This record gives sequence, C-alpha cells and structure tokens, in this order.
Amino acid sequence: MTISLTPAQKALIQQLMDDGMFAAPDEAVGAALDLLRERTQSSPANVERLNQKIDMGMSQLARGEVVDAEEAFAELHEQGRRRREGVSCEQPSSPTRPATT
Repeated sequence: MTISLTPAQKALIQQLMDDGMFAAPDEAVGAALDLLRERTQSSPANVERLNQKIDMGMSQLARGEVVDAEEAFAELHEQGRRRREGVSCEQPSSPTRPATT
C-alpha cells in the first residue's frame, strides 16, 4: 500500500522526529494509527480502563506524586536525543518525583 502525505503532514512528522519523539516516519504513522484505533474502539471496557487510569492519576496527585511538566518534556527531549545518538534511554528508578515550582 502506498500512502501520500500532504506537505503539512510531512512537516509535522519531521518536526516530531527532530524533537526526538520518533526515530523514523513509520513510527509516527504507526503511533497515529494506534491512536485512531483507540479512538474508534470506545467500548465500555476501554472506557472503564480509562476511568481506572484517571482514578490512579488522581490518587497519585493527591499523594503528591507528580512531575513538573517542563521537567518531564525536557527528559523526553533528552531521551529522543540519546535515541538518535544510539545511547541507552533508561528510565529513572523512581516513576514519580515531587513537583518543583
């Protein structure tokens, strides 16, 4: 199957790769298709799983287990840079850290 992308779509994929979110165009397209699949499969089970994730996140927030958004995005950009350079992108040992203001 051959798929044609508009210049704007190509630019978006390139920007996402430049930002380190994806290493190749097919990864970005695959992620988009995964989201489309999730969006079109709004079954009661999927809604329940989403509600469970929301509840878990709200509980973490109440316990102060949050990450500063700027710090999280900086970490994602660093992981993307490492991925492009072929360096291991290990996750921090602690899944959450107290937010800084």
